Amino acid sequence: MGKASRKMNKNKQQQNQSDTNRKIRELKQKAREQEERMENGDALETLAELMKLGCRDEEIIYAIAWNYFQAGDYERAAKWSQNTLQVNGGHIEARILLGRLCLLEDRIGDALAIYEFIFTHYGKSLTEEQVAELKKLLKYYGEYEAELVKSDYPHVRDFLEEHHLLKDGTEAPRDEAPPTGAVPVMEKPAEAPKAEAQAERGTGTGAMSALERLRALKQKIQSAEAQKKNEQEAEPRQTGAEAAEAKEQSSDSAEGEALSRKQEVLGKQCSVTEKVRLLNAFAGADYVAGKFSSAEFLLNAAWELDQYDEKTLRNLAIVQTELGQQEQALKTAGQMHTTDFALLHLIRSLSK
Repeated sequence: MGKASRKMNKNKQQQNQSDTNRKIRELKQKAREQEERMENGDALETLAELMKLGCRDEEIIYAIAWNYFQAGDYERAAKWSQNTLQVNGGHIEARILLGRLCLLEDRIGDALAIYEFIFTHYGKSLTEEQVAELKKLLKYYGEYEAELVKSDYPHVRDFLEEHHLLKDGTEAPRDEAPPTGAVPVMEKPAEAPKAEAQAERGTGTGAMSALERLRALKQKIQSAEAQKKNEQEAEPRQTGAEAAEAKEQSSDSAEGEALSRKQEVLGKQCSVTEKVRLLNAFAGADYVAGKFSSAEFLLNAAWELDQYDEKTLRNLAIVQTELGQQEQALKTAGQMHTTDFALLHLIRSLSK
């Protein structure tokens, strides 16, 4: 009787383990699908379920870090990146993400120290995707922090030179060098994310008010354009050649002003977040003035600095619509973390 009982218990344990393994596989697939759909809050809840089932491998821990980053919770993203490295110190994606977070906080020295470590120890084993990501992240610093990179980060310098991204520095030397210390490692792993549904940001009322403001802005621009047209009609008429030359000069002037503003912002001693804000502000001024190409140029510069900033993506989609690039505008809107129906409605209405 005792032997039969032990056999039954063993079979039951094996069945329970089999059920748990099946559940883990299903939840992992579910989390991947949610992440692909940019449903980061739901993905975090699914990952929390996996943690409760005892699944604490590096794949799951890093997925938590990435989804927190996508959701805009940079503090937790940093903690879970550190947790990933505690499990596997050679996890390259976790180090790349940590460096990105340091750049967003204007901790340039820390970020470059992380990337220097990556190139020193894992430079020959980087995948094409990792190289492409590092090129995007370091492009700005190869152009505007060239002297710092050359003097303190030889492997970063070699990487930028190899990909033709290292240029002569355009900034005056800093009075003080940026900190170069590595990011401190957490002593204890952070707690698993709470499995609570995250509420949708914004309500229907908020969306409609945003749409109304955008419509009002469009009406204001149309009024300004109508007034400008009346003023032009009152002026002496130009010949076709003169008009073409004036238009070309005006276009060259607008492009020159946009490039100048971009260089001015990128050369400032401030955080990436502040640079993105300033580029959006300049783009907004151009949008109101009807200089849509110039606004698009500045917003693309902001997007290159932070490809996950919702305001930049929303503004860029609107400007692209004004330029008649409806398909591209929809693609841009599709990169946002959450679906913005007011924006999608606006794109459709402005395209008619």
